[in-house]
Formats: sequence, C-alpha cells, structure tokens
Amino acid sequence: MKSGFDYKEYEKWAKNLGVAKEQFNVWLKMFLLQQAQRCIAECKKRQRAVGAIDTGAMINSWYIGGQEVALKYSRVNGQDKFTLDTANTQAANISMVSDDLTVEIGNPMEYASFIEYGQRSYQGKYILTISIDIIQQAL
Repeated sequence: MKSGFDYKEYEKWAKNLGVAKEQFNVWLKMFLLQQAQRCIAECKKRQRAVGAIDTGAMINSWYIGGQEVALKYSRVNGQDKFTLDTANTQAANISMVSDDLTVEIGNPMEYASFIEYGQRSYQGKYILTISIDIIQQAL
C-alpha cells in the first residue's frame, strides 16, 4: 500500500498564485496610471473653467511621471470632452515607496505653483489639489 501526499496539484496552485500576483501588480499599476490620466483631464477641465489660460502653455504641459500626456479637447453637445492618450504613459512611470505605489503628476511651468496656490495679489485656483480630491472621492 502506497501512502503519501501528491504535491503536483499543490505545485500547480503555487505557480498559478505567483502568476496571479504578477498580473495583479501589472493591473494595479495600469489602474493607477488611468487614475492619474483622469486627474490630468480634470486639471485641464478645471483650468479652462476658472479661466487660468493665457497662452495655453500651462494647459499643454501637464505630465505623469516625467512624460507629457496629450489629451485632446473637444466640446460635444455643450459638454467638455477629453480623450486620454494612453500611448504617452507606461507602467514604468510608477514607483514603489515602502509599500505604496506612487505616480508623479505635475506641471513644469514656472508660474504653475502661483496659479495653484496664489500669491499676495492673486488668489490660488487649486487646480491640481481639487482635481486630486475629485478623483479620490470617485474612488
């Protein structure tokens, strides 16, 4: 009589678990990038709404993880519509800090911080701050 435990199914399960973990990590990074893209779309929408556009340089300079994100703006039935350009971003733009995934969203224009937070003679518009809050509430 032969006794013992057949490890073949266990090994198969462990291998599938590793594959599922790796696929989940890729999915999570792509999800974070999509949310960052939504945030930039919201920033551009808010920037137009508050009238913080002079030359258009700032609205075209938003980036995710060091890369610019090109969003196409159109007006359909009186509604602002932004088309996300996923070709300009990659999952590599996401970094791991301790146990947290982080992605950088910013605008390199010299005056972007003054428009965001204001100054003595100019009240801040909080374009990025409010956009991040909107995305967090939606999540």
